Formats: sequence, structure tokens, C-alpha cells
Amino acid sequence: MPIDSALPNKPLYGAMDILAPNVSWWNNRSEYLAATGKQADPFASGQPVKRWAVTGLSGSDPGAQYTFNYLGLDSSGNPALLTMTIPAAVALSLNMPGRVAFPSYTAWLAGRAPAKGTVQYNFFGTDLVNPMDVSMLFTPDEASSLASELSLQLGMVFTAVPLTSPDGNATAVYNYDPADPRRIYDIQVAVAPGKDQMFAMGGATGLFALRSSVGVGAPGTWSWTLNTDGKTANYAAGPRWTASVPADGGTEAREYPVPVRALVSPPEKLVALLGNVVAVERTDLQAQASMGGLTDSQAAALSDIQSKVTALWKTLPPVA
Repeated sequence: MPIDSALPNKPLYGAMDILAPNVSWWNNRSEYLAATGKQADPFASGQPVKRWAVTGLSGSDPGAQYTFNYLGLDSSGNPALLTMTIPAAVALSLNMPGRVAFPSYTAWLAGRAPAKGTVQYNFFGTDLVNPMDVSMLFTPDEASSLASELSLQLGMVFTAVPLTSPDGNATAVYNYDPADPRRIYDIQVAVAPGKDQMFAMGGATGLFALRSSVGVGAPGTWSWTLNTDGKTANYAAGPRWTASVPADGGTEAREYPVPVRALVSPPEKLVALLGNVVAVERTDLQAQASMGGLTDSQAAALSDIQSKVTALWKTLPPVA
């Protein structure tokens, strides 16, 4: 019997070998990052795991629904090509288990462009010039972003203020590199009429390093440091950052099955493995194998497919 070159050249294979048109599937976040160059969005708690996404669909209509085939067992327990209908927004998106990886503060700092500006000051009659600390320098967008986040979470108006000299040293001056838009910032807030508080943004103890305690850009919340009574805000001590632990999908048992194309019959037919794992059998290759036994490559392919579908397959359609 001639072999159909358009079909997988294996006697047995699973859903990932017969993906539906325009469907891409990734086993984990690392695979997605390697394939796309970007991280998957954070896991959405309360939603089923979803390791695949569809391209070419319009997301402009929130009510649009799309139907896909998938491998499963019918009500009688027989292998079958089942269908699921999901909204366009779900079809287009991932819900990959695991957490977004954020760079450490140390790694982020190591990747910053060197500082070319200087700090000039007088020390007992001697003029001294020192290089600027790169950990103190931020772009206007970076500074305003932090100020906006503080304003939103603490309900007060915070403002990013670029400095021309170090705090508390009027005799010193910052000589910024004209070609570098970065500046040294304090974050200012009026805690009472006529009473402003200024907090350093940069440095190892500044607000940015504080916010980056578990990774630059990692989620969390701002609150005021409390006085010893545990109730009133200690404005002088400054804002406090509490990192959050986002959901990672580790306990989510539901998973959207993988959409597959229609089968070509013959030679493709569905078979059940290990009771509830559904795979596709090529009857033409199975017949050849039965006469001469499996080749080493076919046996390896069979073992690979069985291990993958056993680990990934969910027997029931999800409840979205």
C-alpha cells in the first residue's frame, strides 16, 4: 500500500502531530519563550490551563464563537473525534501554567548603560569629581511610571523630581551627560498641607530597588510603613512594598484539549491507549509493521507519542 506523504510517517501518533490549521502548541513557558522570544502572560487563576493558541481569528467581536475538533472518548467510552466551542478571546490566548520570570535587580542593574556623568563637590576647600552611580539614574518614563503607580495605590499625588544636586548638599552639583536622558530622581509626595516628603528613587535602598526585591516588574502592592502602634502611617519611613505570589496553575486540573484537524480515513483511525488516552493509528503503516515488525525509529516514535499523550491528555472537555 502506498504511503501518503501528507500524513505523519508514524504508525501511531497524537494530537500534537495533527494540529488544526493555524493552531500552535507549546508544552511549557520555556518552549513558548524559545519559539516566540517573549514570555507568556501570567496564569489566569480560575481558568483552565491552555497551552495552545490560534492565529488568524478576529478578536473584534467579543461574542464570536469557534468550534474545534479534539481527540477523546464518547459517551460509550469509545475513541472519537469530539468538538468544543469556545469564545474567540479564549481561542486566541494562552493560559500557560507557571509564573512569569522577572529579572533580578542585580541582573537588571548589570544590563544598564554605564553612567558618564559626574558628581562635583567641594571637600574642605578641595574640588572633587566622582563618577555617577548608575543605580541612581532613570529615564523620565521610568521615574514617572513609579510615581504613577504610587499615586494609584496609595491615593496620594506622587511626583518624580529630577535633581540638580545631592539631597542635603547645596555645594555639590550633578554634571549629567547631555547625550543621556537619565537623571537622578526623588519621588515627592505632599503628606500634609505645606509638608512634602521626598524619597530617593535610586540606590540600593531606594524605592526602585525596594520594589524590585523579588524581580524587576514583579507584582505587588504599596502601603505606608506603619508606626509602632501598627495602625497609623509613618510617612517619614516611606512607602513599603509587599511582593505578591501570583497563581501558577499548579493545582488547576482542567485543561483545554488540543484542537486537531479532521482525520483522513482511510488510512487514519482512532484507537484508545491505556484505557483513556486516544491516539491516531495509520492502518497502512500498522499493516506493514505487522508483517515485518516495527523498525527502531517506529518503536521510538510509538514510545515518544505514548509518553506525551499519557502526560498531557485530559479525558473530559473543560468548563470554561
